[in-house]
Amino acid sequence: MAEFPSLPVFTDAYLADTRHLTTEEHGAYLLLIMCAWRSPECRLVSDDKKLARMAGLSAAKWRKIKDTIAEFFTEKDGFLYQKKLTKIHKNVSKKVQQNQQNGKLGGRPKSLKNNDTGKANGYENENPDLTQSEPNQNQNQIDNDINISSSCDDGGDFQQKVIEAGGLQMVRCMADLYLINTWLEAGLTEDQIINDVARIRADKIAKDGQAPSSLRYYNSCFSRPKPPAKQTNAERLAAL
Repeated sequence: MAEFPSLPVFTDAYLADTRHLTTEEHGAYLLLIMCAWRSPECRLVSDDKKLARMAGLSAAKWRKIKDTIAEFFTEKDGFLYQKKLTKIHKNVSKKVQQNQQNGKLGGRPKSLKNNDTGKANGYENENPDLTQSEPNQNQNQIDNDINISSSCDDGGDFQQKVIEAGGLQMVRCMADLYLINTWLEAGLTEDQIINDVARIRADKIAKDGQAPSSLRYYNSCFSRPKPPAKQTNAERLAAL
């Protein structure tokens, strides 16, 4: 069984990089990505016979599309690496290790306001879920979150920056990542989304002492209709 059975796929980034592929090349590339993801080092052996078998192709068909698929990989010491996939694998591995360490310590740290020794996992109740609010944040964290660089080199990095701006955990947001795409489709730029998410988070912390716990909260803020602009006296008179 794979170390991480679930493979995050950022559809915008994938399609942007692969629109030139044929259906057969898409299938082969995705199968190779999945095989790499299942390996401990997130890599493939640079062996045509094995690669053809992983891609479900005959040796002749593999030779025909090999050069096209090879553009997505970097070869080093007899192994093939996919840059973005390796980065995602490292991020997921890091988060899993952090969660394991938190579990050994009794879960997430307790907030200073709710320092209840009876709740060793750091949540206000014994069964935390996606609606559980995050612990209180201090003002320095709020100030730092307002100014976030948003130079993104691919869709995955952009989504990761949105998650970080919202103070969320990627593993808890996988089911709601599509919401980020709806904000882009609504005409917002990547910079606007990242900075607005940071601002919304800071506003909620300042108001309620708690940060949003999911992308759905930010989506509700983006979805609210903006109030009409107030008319000046001159505009009111001109309308008469």
